[in-house]
Amino acid sequence: MSTCSFWQESKHLHAHPQIPTNVTTDQAGSLPLGLNTAVFGLYDYEDGGIGNCGLAPPWEEGGRDKYAGQPILILGGASSVGQHVIQLAKLSGFSPIVTTASLRNADRLRQLGATHILDRGLAFDALASELERIVLEPLTVIYDAVASLDTQNFAYDILAPGGALAVVRPVAVSEAKRVPEKRVSIVYANAFRPENQRLAKSLFSRLHHLLEEGAIKGRVVSTVLLDAS
Repeated sequence: MSTCSFWQESKHLHAHPQIPTNVTTDQAGSLPLGLNTAVFGLYDYEDGGIGNCGLAPPWEEGGRDKYAGQPILILGGASSVGQHVIQLAKLSGFSPIVTTASLRNADRLRQLGATHILDRGLAFDALASELERIVLEPLTVIYDAVASLDTQNFAYDILAPGGALAVVRPVAVSEAKRVPEKRVSIVYANAFRPENQRLAKSLFSRLHHLLEEGAIKGRVVSTVLLDAS
C-alpha cells in the first residue's frame, strides 16, 4: 500500500486525516492494509454481526481500556497485521497481551505493547503449556495473523466458550470441532465494503490524533531506490 492509498481511502470515506510530523509519508503509506485488517478483525459497531470479535473501538468514547485485565492471544505478532493488533490491544486495555513471533523481534513487539512473546517455533503442546502458565482468565479473544490450518485449529481449541477468533485467511477450522459457543471469522480488510465503512470512517476521522500521540505507530520501513538505467 502506498501513501496514495492512504489518501484515497480517507477521501472516499469523507475523512481527511493529516499525516502528523512524527510519521513519515512512507510509514503512512504502510498503514492502510495492515491497520484495516487489524481493526476490522477486532472491532465492530454491530456486536459481531458482520463477522469479527465485536469489540468496542478504543478511539470511541468509553472504548479506551474497556477490556482491562482481559487476556488476548495474537498469533504472528511480528507480521504487519500482528503489529497493529498488538497496538490496538494495548489501547483496548487487554492484559496480558501474548503473541507468538521469532524472538529476534521481541524488543520491537514489547515496545508496541506485547507483554509476553513466545517463540513461534514452539510445538503446540508446549505453546499451550506456556499459555496455561501466563493466562489466568478465560481466553475469549484470539487473533490469528498466520491463519494456517494448524494455527487456526490450535487457536479454536484453546478459545474459551463465548469467545471469538479472527483469522486473516479463509476459515480452516475443522467442522467436526465447531460449536455455536465459539465464533470464528475471516477478516475482510476492504474499507469500502458497505459493512466496514462506518467503522472505517470513524477510524480515519481520528487517525491523525492516534498517530500524533504515538498510540498507533507506523511500521519500520525501508525505502529502496530503483536504478533508472
